[in-house]
Amino acid sequence: MVKAGVPRRKIQARILSTLFWVSAHSVQDGVHSLFGAETAATGNNSGQGPE
Repeated sequence: MVKAGVPRRKIQARILSTLFWVSAHSVQDGVHSLFGAETAATGNNSGQGPE
């Protein structure tokens, strides 16, 4: 991106966005492993609870 001439702020925003989503998904995985909670990432996003 630097070689292509993308502005520094846009590169920083992309890095921060990536860090945010990695952190969010890590927390989600941690909650799932601690509490056994079903999440959209584990395939139960129907809102109807366990079947």
